[in-house]
Amino acid sequence: MVIDNIGNYENSIKEMALSVVVDSPGVGENLQDHLMTGVSYEAANGVITGDPLMRQEPAAMAQAQEMYVKHQIGPFTIGGVQSSAFMRVDVDIKDLSRDAPVPAPAPVSVLT
Repeated sequence: MVIDNIGNYENSIKEMALSVVVDSPGVGENLQDHLMTGVSYEAANGVITGDPLMRQEPAAMAQAQEMYVKHQIGPFTIGGVQSSAFMRVDVDIKDLSRDAPVPAPAPVSVLT
């Protein structure tokens, strides 16, 4: 929004020498984007999981592809991110990401 000249004039728009459309303090302030978390679990024996797909096992991939092509159902109909949210972060911990180590690039397999 700041790029569209909407936001806190004194703290951001003025710095970029932009004209103000809407002076709205708080817009673009205190937002740390892309916080991520994961959930791990252990499944009981016999429970079907997505692990074979994540390992790209040929039989699992073929079955999932067939389900999608023939019936438009199955794991290929599900997006990669099931939910997301913007959440308030406690002021005492909001800067933790600045201290976190930067992970090294790693190969990623994406089902498309």
